[in-house]
Amino acid sequence: MQGRLMPENPNIYQSFPSESWREELRCAKELGFDSVEWLFDRPEKNPLLELGGEKVGAKVAVSGLFMDSLCLHYTAACDVIRKTSAAHSGFESLLKEIIDHGSRAGIRRFVFPLMEASSIKTEEDREAVKNILAAASPLLKRSGSILCLETGENADKNIELLRFLDLSSVMLHYDIGNAAACGLNVSLELDKLGRVLSGVHVKDKNAKGQNVRLGTGLVCWEKVFATLEKNTGIQNLILETTMGKDPVSFAAEQLQYVRSFTG
Repeated sequence: MQGRLMPENPNIYQSFPSESWREELRCAKELGFDSVEWLFDRPEKNPLLELGGEKVGAKVAVSGLFMDSLCLHYTAACDVIRKTSAAHSGFESLLKEIIDHGSRAGIRRFVFPLMEASSIKTEEDREAVKNILAAASPLLKRSGSILCLETGENADKNIELLRFLDLSSVMLHYDIGNAAACGLNVSLELDKLGRVLSGVHVKDKNAKGQNVRLGTGLVCWEKVFATLEKNTGIQNLILETTMGKDPVSFAAEQLQYVRSFTG
């Protein structure tokens, strides 16, 4: 549910399709997708909060799709960790509301980007993140859910961050295209992270950092999929690919590319 099939604003590569989300579910199923990831990029006009988790979960179930993850893209656009930011105030309450409604919809993995606006820059930032996550931890445990941190750091720094946080309800999420664009050896990174990974975002990027068609960028997909299968146990792959001129046919092409490796 990223607006990639039914883009309401062609100038925005990823935005929740608030007016056409039901149609995007139908389209995804017709294309052969098995699952979707709910996108939360702004508190307004998101049916997860407006309709409630049970109703959203029922709509997804009727579509025949599986949905167990949500990406809190809101945190990449708005600084939620520093007290000087307006978005920081009230974020703990918002996060708990998202987890509550999300778990009622069947979501068990909440991807929390610590990038761009909410990237960790200082020790104080790390402490702030720990406080936010610790406050949400009881609700995560009660609902059987986990928070999955997605950062712009390498595997070693991510593992060190997990040790610092020391929370059983927190794991890592990995963006393959972003990592490749940063010059990281993605297969080696995935091998290091192994079982602390909860999931991955599938995209490819070129040397300019642009999102491109899978197989035409910096990622060596044969090695990536071999490592994923061998060391992580991850089965639910979320595509965050570029949309192309015809989003629906392009998505079908990208799905088939992935299945050429996964079977």
